[in-house]
Amino acid sequence: MATNKEKQMKIIQELVKKDLSFSKRKNLLDKLAVLEKQGTEAKMRKRRRTVIQSTICHKDFEKLTIYELINLRNAGLSFTSIAEYFSISTSTLHQFKINFEKTYYRYFKQDKYKANKAANFSWDEKP
Repeated sequence: MATNKEKQMKIIQELVKKDLSFSKRKNLLDKLAVLEKQGTEAKMRKRRRTVIQSTICHKDFEKLTIYELINLRNAGLSFTSIAEYFSISTSTLHQFKINFEKTYYRYFKQDKYKANKAANFSWDEKP
C-alpha cells in the first residue's frame, strides 16, 4: 500500500506528461490537493499530540488547555487527582474550569467519566 507521499509523487509524474487532457489534468490536481490536505492534517494531529504529551509529562499547568482538562476528566480522573499531579490546589483547577464553563460543559460527558472512573478505580479515592 502506497503512502501519501508516494501517491503524491505518482500524481506529479502523471502531471508532468504534456499529452493530458484538461479534464484529466484537473482531476489529478484535485486528487493532489486532497492528498496534500490529508498530509497537512496528519502532521497537525501529530504535533498537537506531541504538545499535549509534553504538557502532561512535564507537569506544566500553565500550558494546559481546557480541552486537555476535559480529556483528562473524560478519561475518569477526578479534580483532586489532576490537581495533585500538577501540584496545584483543587480550587485553582475549579477556577480554571469556571473560566471556560461553556466549553467545559459542552464537551465533558458525565456518563463517559463515570464509565472510565469505574474501569480505572483507584483505592486512594472515595467511590
